[in-house]
Amino acid sequence: ISMAAIEQIQVSVAPYDVRQGHFVGASVNTVTRSGTNSFAGSLYYRFRDQSMVGTTAGASTINPGTFDFKKYGGWVSGPVFKNKLFFFVSAEDDALEQPGTTWRANRGGETVAGNVTRVLASDLDALQSFLKSSFNYETGPYQDYAHETPSRRYLGKLDYNMNDRNKFSFRYSQLDSNTDVLLSDSSSLGFGNRRTRSTGLNFQNSNYMILENIRSGVAEWNSIIGANKANSLIVGYSKSDESRDSRGTFFPMVDILEANTVYTTFGFEPFTPNIELRY
Repeated sequence: ISMAAIEQIQVSVAPYDVRQGHFVGASVNTVTRSGTNSFAGSLYYRFRDQSMVGTTAGASTINPGTFDFKKYGGWVSGPVFKNKLFFFVSAEDDALEQPGTTWRANRGGETVAGNVTRVLASDLDALQSFLKSSFNYETGPYQDYAHETPSRRYLGKLDYNMNDRNKFSFRYSQLDSNTDVLLSDSSSLGFGNRRTRSTGLNFQNSNYMILENIRSGVAEWNSIIGANKANSLIVGYSKSDESRDSRGTFFPMVDILEANTVYTTFGFEPFTPNIELRY
């Protein structure tokens, strides 16, 4: 849900309300806005980049890399029928681009320190060219590439005052997003330790993505019964897809060793294809 659509946030610790049970710790509940008898709306744009963050931690210099975050969106609300039926809709789009890795290949003769690895750029360039010419396999770059996290959110809500004792509302929300992630470091297949910073450097197309696609709809009917009773009927349906996806085309994963540790890796990330997480 976009922040512009939130009216208030409630935090419940060990609530007695049976509707908020079945969790350990605390529950964070967001209350979305509703329409009123007046039309209202807003547009906004936010941004952030490397010039807005610190570059030192004590005596150490930190390289935040080059990143770019942009968010824009808007909302509008108002009456469909005054005093009776109201609407609220919002949409938000944001995109984060940040370094996939700030580590770089050694140009030859450089000291392995800071963000300079032992992996020679000449070796990676030769390997990249060989795989393209011999197998038509695109490895992608091995440094100076971005990880992207695009996301888009929608929310719509209707509030209906049926009469003085009965109110009905319906809310629908949607999120479409995915996040780039570095390849697995597991040794259950291959040698592992592929991302040991000073020793290994892999190609971009060996990385993978985590999806985050959510669809949710909730209808709620609140009624007052007699002089001292109230009832809420809530019906909801949510579907979430957090499956994994791959960046590159299929090619067997290969770990190349030097001094008994992984020097570089290319090929299809083997732990994520067909991993599906839907609920």
